[in-house]
Order: sequence, then structure tokens, then C-alpha cells
Amino acid sequence: MNNKINDATMRIKQSIYIYAFAALLLGGCKSNNELTIPTNLRTEYLTEPIGLDTSSPRFTWEYSGNEEGFKASRYEVRIGTSPGDLRPYAEGMALKPHTRYYWNVTVWDGEGRPCATSETASFETAKFDPSDWSASWITDHKDKEFEPAPLFRKSFPVGKEVKDARVYVASAGYHELFINGERVGTNYLDPGYTHFDKRILYVTHDVTSLLKQGDNAVAAVLGNGWYNEQSVAVWNFHEARWRDRPRLLCELRITYTDGTTEVIGSDETWKTSTGAYTYNNIYSGDKFDARLEEAGWKTAHFDDSKWEAALPAQAPAPLLVAQQMPGIRITEEVRPVSMKRFSDQLYVYSFPKNMSGLCRLKVKGEAGTRITLKHGELLKKDGRLEQGNINVYYHPVKPDEVFQMDVFTLKGTGEEEIFMPSFSYHGFQYVEVESSRPVTLTEENLTGLFMHTDVRPSGSFACSNPLLNKIWEATMQAYRSNLHSIPTDCPQREKNGWTADAHIAIDLGLLGFDGITLYEKWMNDIIDNQREAGEISGIIPSSGWGYGEWPGPVWDAVMFIIPNALYDYYGESRSIERLYPTMLRYLDYLKTKEKDGYLPFGLGDWVYWKATTNNEYTSTAYYYLDYKLMARFASLLGKDAAPYQEKANTLKSLINQKFFISGYKALWHRAPNMDTLVALGATAAFGYSTYALFAMTAAQVRGDEAAVMTYMMDFYFESAAMILTLITVGKMLEARSKGKTTDALKSLMSLAPRTASVLRDGREVEVPVEQVQQGDEFAVRPGESIPVDGVVLEGSSAVNESALTGESIPVDKAPGDGVSAATVNQSGYLRCRATRVGQDTTLSQIIRMVSDAAATKAPIAKIADKVSGVFVPAVISIAAVTTAVWLLLGHPVGYALARGISVLVISCPCALGLATPVAIMVGSGLGAKNGILFKTAASLEETGRVQIVALDKTGTITSGQPRVTDILPAEGVTEQELLTNALALEQKSEHPLARAVLDRAEGLTAPEVSDFQALPGNGLTARLTGRTLWGGSAAYTAEKAAVSPELQARTEELARQGKTPLFFGLDDRLLGIIAVADVIKEDSPQAVRELRNMGIHVVMLTGDNEHTARAIGAQAGVDQVIAGVLPEGKEAAIRRLMQRGKVAMVGDGINDAPALTRADTGIAIGAGADVAIDAADVVLMNSSLPDVPAAIRLSRATLRNIHENLFWAFFYNAIGIPLAAGVFIPLGLTLNPMFGAAAMSLSSFCVVSNALRLNLFKLRDNRHDHKRTYHLNNEIKEEQAMEKTLEIKGMMCPHCEATVRTALEALPQVQEAQVSHQTGTAVVTLTGPVEDDVLRRTVEDKGYTVTAIR
Repeated sequence: MNNKINDATMRIKQSIYIYAFAALLLGGCKSNNELTIPTNLRTEYLTEPIGLDTSSPRFTWEYSGNEEGFKASRYEVRIGTSPGDLRPYAEGMALKPHTRYYWNVTVWDGEGRPCATSETASFETAKFDPSDWSASWITDHKDKEFEPAPLFRKSFPVGKEVKDARVYVASAGYHELFINGERVGTNYLDPGYTHFDKRILYVTHDVTSLLKQGDNAVAAVLGNGWYNEQSVAVWNFHEARWRDRPRLLCELRITYTDGTTEVIGSDETWKTSTGAYTYNNIYSGDKFDARLEEAGWKTAHFDDSKWEAALPAQAPAPLLVAQQMPGIRITEEVRPVSMKRFSDQLYVYSFPKNMSGLCRLKVKGEAGTRITLKHGELLKKDGRLEQGNINVYYHPVKPDEVFQMDVFTLKGTGEEEIFMPSFSYHGFQYVEVESSRPVTLTEENLTGLFMHTDVRPSGSFACSNPLLNKIWEATMQAYRSNLHSIPTDCPQREKNGWTADAHIAIDLGLLGFDGITLYEKWMNDIIDNQREAGEISGIIPSSGWGYGEWPGPVWDAVMFIIPNALYDYYGESRSIERLYPTMLRYLDYLKTKEKDGYLPFGLGDWVYWKATTNNEYTSTAYYYLDYKLMARFASLLGKDAAPYQEKANTLKSLINQKFFISGYKALWHRAPNMDTLVALGATAAFGYSTYALFAMTAAQVRGDEAAVMTYMMDFYFESAAMILTLITVGKMLEARSKGKTTDALKSLMSLAPRTASVLRDGREVEVPVEQVQQGDEFAVRPGESIPVDGVVLEGSSAVNESALTGESIPVDKAPGDGVSAATVNQSGYLRCRATRVGQDTTLSQIIRMVSDAAATKAPIAKIADKVSGVFVPAVISIAAVTTAVWLLLGHPVGYALARGISVLVISCPCALGLATPVAIMVGSGLGAKNGILFKTAASLEETGRVQIVALDKTGTITSGQPRVTDILPAEGVTEQELLTNALALEQKSEHPLARAVLDRAEGLTAPEVSDFQALPGNGLTARLTGRTLWGGSAAYTAEKAAVSPELQARTEELARQGKTPLFFGLDDRLLGIIAVADVIKEDSPQAVRELRNMGIHVVMLTGDNEHTARAIGAQAGVDQVIAGVLPEGKEAAIRRLMQRGKVAMVGDGINDAPALTRADTGIAIGAGADVAIDAADVVLMNSSLPDVPAAIRLSRATLRNIHENLFWAFFYNAIGIPLAAGVFIPLGLTLNPMFGAAAMSLSSFCVVSNALRLNLFKLRDNRHDHKRTYHLNNEIKEEQAMEKTLEIKGMMCPHCEATVRTALEALPQVQEAQVSHQTGTAVVTLTGPVEDDVLRRTVEDKGYTVTAIR
């Protein structure tokens, strides 16, 4: 029985063990994760790379599958030299050079389940050490100034079957490599741009398929690239410390199927020569003369016996590293959307988008035909290419240097020849193709090649809004166009690696593209760029340009921002590790540049809107960011982050410290200001609160509950913070009040074309305008701007001079007439001789006047600062006396201190400091809502104080566009008949007055005319059904037909009214007269009336003639008319008016800019020229003249509001200070600091509330205008004691008049100078005695001769 029980027990135990073991097995064997698999395996972030020089590569992969929220718990990488024998990879495992490795990865999910193993990927190593190289550096026997590119070649036999072959090639400069005549690889502009004296990149190619058994050849051509810049540009690459003749390092490594290896390396056995590559330059372009190419020079059987042996060369740099990033490749071929044929020698191609890259040209022509491909982004009005916007920094010094232009000389084989540049790239949308001989081209002959570093797209964007989609596409296009082994700023003008441009775009780049390898390469360039002192340059790489304090901290922050972005997007810290020592040296460098903790230097707010941010703030803000990121980097690398975080906190607190530093420094120098009160008030509030805190603690220890409750009411920490906050806001508002910027000057400078077509040796040569010399002859075609001042030698045309004179009606030019820079030739060809160039042109004189007037403009007086000179010392004294008096009266120190602190706290000048800026902020906002923009606080304050308003005529009082005003048919002619014939004639004309006739005749149909001719200075003529149809001036009409006395009288009346009569006739019969004029705006008289009702003297300034000016002035109702003035005359007139009172100038044209800047207040019409808007203080966005009185009303209301605010601020202090000092304690009124702080806040609230009332002001309501009585200073006129007349020889044109007038009126005793080149006189009105010799010398210094003075 017992045996049975024991057997049963044993069976049960066995069963339990079996089930337990099975359960253990089942529990330990989890199922696989079938949903997720590693894909896109990459080594060093590259797919199947060859040529890695990293012995410990980084392996990365992505996950494919539909499992949401997948997280890996661990992974295992397996690696080996055979895909069938992979073993677990350990960090630091030794890899061999010149070896292919295979690898895959298995990943376990968050639950510990293994995912499917990835497919196997591979990579290949290259050179790990200099000893791995067998090749030597070589060059040719030419110097760095020699232009044709060096060619190299080497023939060699291959006697066995090739398993694989790799070529490792580096060059100082760019290279193109060929094996057996075939181009190696798809990269262009290899290797990438570096500091060539620090680091050179080499590229690896698989060339197995290019080799053959038997004779083979390797050949190369080298381009200058950035290594040997032979032309001059702003950035001084022609002076680079590394600059030399290009050199080559090439090693072909062949592995045969029998396991043996052969190396063919560059050395002195290679041969060198030159050929068809006659010139190449990264900015200019390539020149290729196909006639000079030796057939077969890239192949094995070429006879190179006449070539020289290559010259051994030193290695350019100590570091030779692999180019571990995508190459520059052609990623898209773009077809032109149109082609315009000007002749059989000139074609302009238009592409659908702007891009970086090159063009491929297919063309057939005669031998020696020279074809140029000029690239640009803009077209001129005539459809030709415009490069003036992009060639500003390129300074060619050689006669035949070009910009963004490739040149191809045909071999003339009779077959179609193909040309594609090798060693440059361009930014372009348009290409102008010009040939020295006729060629036939179509849209099929030219292809655009979009070229950039071939980064893989990693993000996309699409939405339902087509505009946003286009913006995204354009942004991505622009980004890729600026990747050329470095992130650049533009592919057409500079091509530089501007550091701030790169760090601003880093998020855009990494969201859109997989760019880590390019940026890691560029971070190495930053390491190479740093100087021993720690500074880096604004462009990287750099030849030595851009160091120092100019670009500064905002730009230099790139070394922190981009590594941080790479870590955020990739989790990759390699750049942080490599750059860490560079960052430390840089921060040490910045410490030496600190001034009171700030960095007061740098380029700062470069692309600003209207007003710049102070450099001290932008530089210090980025300084803070540097340290904030440095603390993060230190933590990531396991280093001590505390010092960097502490420094960041210190920099963060500097803004508030500025009040204390400034305030106490001012107090120390016995010149206390508003900052002194802020510092004292905040210090007092904080100091007393700290005292109360410790006193309360002591009372708590003593058990004195009453004292504890008392001290709890004496905490004013929030008051200290509030004081600083409110004053900071006030300071920020006041800081918006800035003077003129340089935008106006930049806009003026952009008027003149960048190039000129100069006639040299009988042909036109396009040169930069800076190279035009006095006496040079230049040509100007219709639609082009005149580059410099000159005199017409040949041709006739109508020239639009509105840029200088502001007058809309063009001026006819014929031989002997003067022309000015920046005016536009509208209808005919002109050949001119340069008379004034450079700084002597009329345009340059306007630029100087704007600059001078801006420099002499007085800043607005800050009322609060003036008052603080008395108010601040008084408050400090009262606080000190208050404390002393209460101590003398026997009160405890705490009680007396509380009274003194109360005085400081209650008198803290928040209300006083906010009185002006808050009112100005509200007034400016109200103006902006109504289309009136006050650029500065000064302009808002000064506008209401004007006593004289000077109005420009054209575009301000008048519409600025000629219109038909009168139609006077001759006897027996109907109005429709006159208009129909005028339309038939004028519709062929390009003259702007024709537009007025065409507009009036809209709806009529005119017959077609033939033999149309424009006769500049006279009129028009054409044939109509065999008869002569003509039109023109009165003088021209006198030769063609008789004018009745009645029409003659009407003509004279029209002229007196400022209108231009146009006569029309058929054969010898007058058909009638059509009068054209620049008509007055409908609202101009109302605006003038409102100004006069406000007691303002209204003056009209114009460059027009006296008759026209008087007529327009009478219609507008102005008080005074000043006519016949050029830009400098307007500025002089404003100066004279300013001697009589405060002047506001209202204008819209470029010619008004000097006067707008000179006036106390410049007011620009918003529809006018950008230069006028930039030069003005106030901009009327609605282009409505009635907004001028509206602006003055708003300014006056704002000034009243400021005065009310100041009154309240002083009233508050007059009551509050005695209360705080304890004067009313006998009456039972005691003020502790807390209530003082509350009162201070209340005062600020009242000031802000009063300022907000301005929002209710109706600025266009003239019912409440008050006519102010101004006592204008008329003493100037009364002092006009005498006149003198100078007889002058040498004046040829109105510009001569302007030169003499400007020189004479610069004399302090000269009130006015009336100069005429026709009479050869200058009549000067004097306000004081002046010697004749002074007048004579003043005129003769300008190059004219004074023959007599009477």
C-alpha cells in the first residue's frame, strides 16, 4: 500500500516538474515582432558609401512598419568583410583601410521581442593615415597668374582581370578626372571648398567598369576654384594666404581577381600641358576654345611626347581627409520657357525659375565663332539681360574680365558642338547668348542644369492654399541653390559662407533635407577658421577677410547654434565634441571684449525694418545664448556646466543692472538723471524690504506678534520689480524714436545703372560704371538708364528726367544737350561723352545733400531728461532731509528711514518717464490706423509745431500724369475728327505726352499710318492715305501751316495756364490744338485751405517754369510760389524758409529727398518714390494731401496730451512728496512706503489712461481748428541790402547753372543766386558784405571763368 502511494506521489511530482519546465520554456520564449523592421541602413549618414576615413563609423537606420509608438529597447550591429560572416560589432573595433565591410542590425522592441533582421548594407574604407598614400602631389611649371588650366595624364597597362578599382583624388582647386576618355563620377566642382592651407578633401570613385585589359590612361584637368582666385572681389580671395597654381594628388588602386593589387599614383612620371580650357574663375565663368583641344588627350594612345613632365609639389595642407558628404551634382535639367531673338547673333532665354548651376549649349557654326553665355536674374526694359543687381562686389581689373559669363569658341567641325562649363556655377533665370558671327538657335539648343550639393529631401509640405505651396517650393529651391559644399548666401553675387545666413536657415534646412554631413563638414571649416586669439570670421571659409569686431557675436553664434540643431534633429553630438575646444577659445576671446559685462560691437541687426536694434543688446543677447548652449553641451559631454549656466544667468540680468550702473555712475559724476531715481527708488524699496524681513524674523523669535504683523505690511519687493518693469517699458518706447537710416542713400545709389556701354576701339564694351572716365564715349539705347552725366554727340531722344527734377514730362535731347545719370532714355539711340563721373554727377550731389542734411538734423529735446536735472537732485535732497529731521526729532532709525524711503518710492518718476513715450505710442498708433505713419517720436512731436508748409507740385498738388485738358479744333474741323487724326499719329509714338492723347481718344478707331517718323524737338510725321499727317510744337507748326489769330491767342492763354499745346495738321492745313497738362488733384485746394485756416503759411516748390507754377499755385490757393528750382534749389529754398520759422516739406519724388531731409519735418506721399519715403519723417500712405493737415492736428493733440501728462506727474509729486515726508502727520496723515508705491502705480495708470484718450480724437475733423498766429521772421528779406552780377564763361547747361548756384549759395553772405547759362550771368543777392575776390574764387574753383563783377 505504501509502495503504491509512493509511486503515485512520484508520478505527481514528475508531472509537476514537467509542467513547470514547460511553463518556464514558454514564458522565456517570446514571439517575434513581425510589424517593424530596420530599413535605410546608412554608414556615416551615407548610403553604401565608399571612401570613408573613419575607423569607428556611425551606423544609423530607420524603421518601417505600421506599429504605432514603436520604441527599441536594444539593438545589435553585426559586421564583417563577407556578407555571410557577420559578427557583433563593438565600439572601437579596428577596421582596415581599402576594405569593403558588410553589416546588418537586429532590434528588440520595448517588450523585449526581436524584430526581423535588416537587409545587409555595406561601406568601404579608404585612407586612415598619410602612410596609406602612395601618390605624390604634382603641378605644372606655370605660376598662379597663368590663366589656361593645367592638364595631366598618365598611360598604364592592365594585364590581368580586374576585380575592382578605386581612384582616390584630391586637388587644390577643382578637378575633372577621366579614365580612357570617360569622365569619372557624377560630381562637379570637386573637392569641396575648405581652408586650403588647413585641410584638403579627397574623393573616392569606383572605376572598375572604366578599365580594360591592355593600354589605359588616366587624365585630369584642374580648375582654379577658390584656391587660385585670379580676379578681384570685395573679399580679397586674390590675396588668400594659400593662393597658388592648382595641384593634383591622384591614386588609382586596382585589385585583380588573383588577389594582387597595383597602384598608379601621381608623380613626376605624369605629363602636363595646357589646352582648350583657356580661363576659369568662380565669379567670372569658364572660357573654352575648342580649336585648342588636342584630340584624344584623355586616351591611352595619345602621343604626349611634347608634353612636359609634371612637377612635384608640396602638400597644400597638413590634413587630407575624405569628403564624406554628397557631391555637387546636376539634379534637374530645366528647359527654357521662351526665347527672344534680337538678331541672328543675339538671343535671350528665359527659364521657369531661378536656380544655381550651369547651361549646356548645343550649337553649330563657323570655326572661331565666339559665343558668350551671360547669366542673370533680371531683364532690362528692352528684354536684354540686367546684371547691375548682382555684380556690385566684383571688381574686374583686366580688360576682358567678365561676370557670370561663359565663353565658348567653336572648332567649326560642321557638326553640332556641345559646351558645358567645368569650373564655375552661376545663379540665374535668364541667359543672354551672343555670338561674334551669325548662328541659328532655338529653345532646344540651351538647357539649364540645376546644380547643388545633392542632399536627400527628408520633409515635405503641401496644403490647399496654392500660394503657400509656391512659397514652400521657392524656399526649397532657394535653399538648395545655396548649397555648394558649404551653405552660401547667394549663388550669383557672393557665393560666400556667411555664418548668420546659415544659422538662421538651419531649421529650414534640416526640416526639409538630410543635411547633417554637409553641416558637419562646415563645422570642421569653422575649426580651421579660428585664429589663435579665438575669433572667427563672418564668412567661412575665408581668405582672411571678415575677422574682427564687424560681423561679431550674432554671426559667430553659428558655432553653437548649428551643432545644437544637429543634436536636436539627429541626436548627434560629434560636432559638439569636435567644436568644444573651439567654443571655449571663442568665449575666452569674447570675455576680453566685454564692457561692463556687455558686448558693444558687431554687425547686429543687419536686415532691419525701419529702425535697428542697438548692437549692444543684440550682441549681448547672442552672448547669453552662447553660454546657455555651452551649459547644455557641457552636460551632454559629462563636463561641469555650472560655470556656463552661471555666466548665462549673469548676462540675463544685465538689462536691469543697466539702470543701476547708469544711475549710480551719473550720481557719482554729480549729474543725476532719470536712471539715478530709478536705481535709488528700486534700491530703497528692496533694501527696506530686506531690513523688514530680518526685523520680522527677529520679532518672530521674540514672540512679538504685533511687530510681526507690522513688518509684514512693510514688504516692497514687488515695488522694486515694478519700478524696473515700468521704466523698461518706457525706455523701450522711447528707443523707437530714431533718426534717419541709410536706406534713403542706398535707394539713391541704386538708381544709376551698375554698368555702362563704353565705346572703345569702335565697339561697345560693357564695363562697371566706376570705370567710366571723363571724356569716355558711351551709348544708351531706348529703355536704358544713363550711367553718368554727359553731353549728346549723336542721336536724338526724349529723356525722362523725373528721377532728378520730379517733372513727369520728358525732355527732348539732341546733339549738344546735356544728360544726367539715373535719367531714362525713352525713344532713341544716344551716343554721349562723359562730362561728370563718380562723385561729380548730379545724382551723387543729391546723395551728398541727403547725407549732409541727415547729419545736421537736430535731435528732439527730451523734456523728462531736462527736468531731471533739477527734479532728481531735489528728490534725493528731500529724502535725505526727511530722514535727518525725523532722527533729530527723536524717532527711531527705522521710522525715520521709512519716511525717507517713502519719499524716494513715491517720487519715483514712472509717470514722468511715461508721460512722453506713452502719448507718442498712442498718437503713432492712431496715425497708422488712418494711414499716417510717423517714423519717430521726434517727427510726431515736431509736426504740430510747423509754421510753414512747403508743397512739391508734381505728384503732390498735381496728379503727376499728363492729361488732355483742352481740345481746340480749327475752323471746319470737328472735335472727333481732330482726335481721330491725333490718335492715328500718336499711337505710333513712344513719347509720354502721346499717352495723354491715347487715353482721351479711348474708344475711337483710327486708320493705320505709314512712314512714321519722330522728330525730337519738333514733332511727329506720317503718311495717311497718301497725305502727310503731322503734329508737334508751335515752332514746327509755323513751318507747316498758318495759325489763325484766334487760335494763336488761345495758345498763348494755354501756355500762361501752364499747359502744353500740341498742334496737329494734314498737309498744309491745321486741324487744331490739343492741350496737355499735369492737372491739379481734386482735394488739393481743400487741403491748402485747411492749412491756411490753421494759421500755416503755404508755399509751393517746383522745378517747372514760372507760368505753369503760377497757374497751378493760383488754382491750389497757396500763399507763395517758388518756381524753376532743381533738387539743390529746393533744398536751398527750404533752408531759407527755415530761417523764418519751422518748416514741413511735402513731396513725393527722388528730387524732393534733400529738401525732405533738410526740413524740420519731411512728409512723403506714400505713392511716391521709395527714396522720398525713406528721407521723410512722416509718410502719408493714402497719398492724400488732406492728410497733411490731419497729421498736424494729430501732432498738436499729442503735444497737448504730453503737456497734460507732465502736469499730472508734477502735480502728483507736489502732493505726494510732502505727504511721504510726513508734513501732514500732525493732521493724522501718515504714508508708509507701501502706499507710496501704490500711489506711484496710480500716477502711472493715470498717465496711461490720459494717453489712451487720444484714440477718441478725430484727426480729419477741421471744425475745431484754431488759427494760430505765428510771427514769421521776415528780417532776411529786409536785410537784402545789395545785388551783384557775375559774368561767367564756360556754363553749358542747366547742370552748370546748378553747380555755380550751389557753390555761391554755400557762402554765408549769399541769400540767393540766380544763374543762367544762356546769358552767362549769376545775380547774387547778399545779406552782408562780401569781397569780389571771394565770389570770383568760389566760381572759378568749380572750373568756370568769371570775366566781370558788377
